[in-house]
Amino acid sequence: MHPAAEWLMAAQSISLSRMPPTISPASALRKVALRGADGKVTPSATGFLDVSEGGYAIRQDIFSKDRDSVTANIVFDLDGTLIDSAPDIQGIANGLLVARSLDPIDLDTTRRFIGKGAASFIEQLRTARGIAEVEQAPMLDEFVARYDDAVKLTRPYPGVEEALERLSAQNVLGICTNKPHRPCIAVLRHLGLDRFFRVVLGGDSLPVRKPDPLPLLCTFEKMGSGPRIFVGDSETDAETAARAGVPFLLFSRGYRTSPIERLPHAAVFEEFGDLPAIVDAALGRREH
Repeated sequence: MHPAAEWLMAAQSISLSRMPPTISPASALRKVALRGADGKVTPSATGFLDVSEGGYAIRQDIFSKDRDSVTANIVFDLDGTLIDSAPDIQGIANGLLVARSLDPIDLDTTRRFIGKGAASFIEQLRTARGIAEVEQAPMLDEFVARYDDAVKLTRPYPGVEEALERLSAQNVLGICTNKPHRPCIAVLRHLGLDRFFRVVLGGDSLPVRKPDPLPLLCTFEKMGSGPRIFVGDSETDAETAARAGVPFLLFSRGYRTSPIERLPHAAVFEEFGDLPAIVDAALGRREH
């Protein structure tokens, strides 16, 4: 049996006993769904259910997919996994620094700062340039205010769209990211990738972010029953999957800073064209 398949089979019996006793994935998202300004969640023009502050999104056309035909629920990280957003994020960061007469950061530094949410990014940016802690809140506000429009330089990694086309034919797909929800939806729509995902959960959708397992478990909860697989690129993603008890497929060309062998994973891939076959193997299914 393929090693990923063994891990996957074990993961299907996952218990939610690790969850705090006062909160479950379903109840967490129900609470989030009530956080809209008018207390309602209404469909948008693209079929998403949007929540104005944080929240999550669901596409109704995918929601009604025949569950008997679904092989697995596959959740993806976003930045560094499906898309290379570092050039746009670098532009926002350097705008904040130039306004304070400070030197800009380069692209490699930007990539190292990405992965733990906007607040963490700003904290690392301040530390790198010796900016006082009192500037954290105003800099974070400026950063988030510019984030929705930061899509012009962002690109999917090669082969992503084709892989998602193949995977979505038999599986339900979702996103669990530490990127704030609104910019997440904005970039997915800009790139035309929103059509693939039934559930999208952002870094401000819940009180906690990855590597806490709750966001990932909430995402799977909204996707329904079935085998679970998480695809990501970083130390944060690997830890999240391990803590959630979900098999992890590692994209090796993302934003990680540690050697591959230090990250727990069921399989590793460099090209998205290989991902459908890896999923097939993990599920004990013949390649198409």
